[in-house]
Amino acid sequence: MKTSLICACGSYMIAERVGRSNLVGILIGLVMVGVGIVVMVIFPCIGWLIGAVMIVYGLFQGGKSRKVWRCPECGSIIERI
Repeated sequence: MKTSLICACGSYMIAERVGRSNLVGILIGLVMVGVGIVVMVIFPCIGWLIGAVMIVYGLFQGGKSRKVWRCPECGSIIERI
């Protein structure tokens, strides 16, 4: 069952995901990937484990998406719960 909301302007709102990103988070992610690669090269035995974890963590930094209801007519946005 699909639900939808009615906006104040009278049209139906649609469910969407809006992406948010910040520059500091992206830079931290890039630094984490770089440090992970360096750790993998410098410490060959345990560095592969620690470096891989740092790289995976760095890849998911800097971006988030949130679920919202958006009106295609007037462009208003409401957070979905």
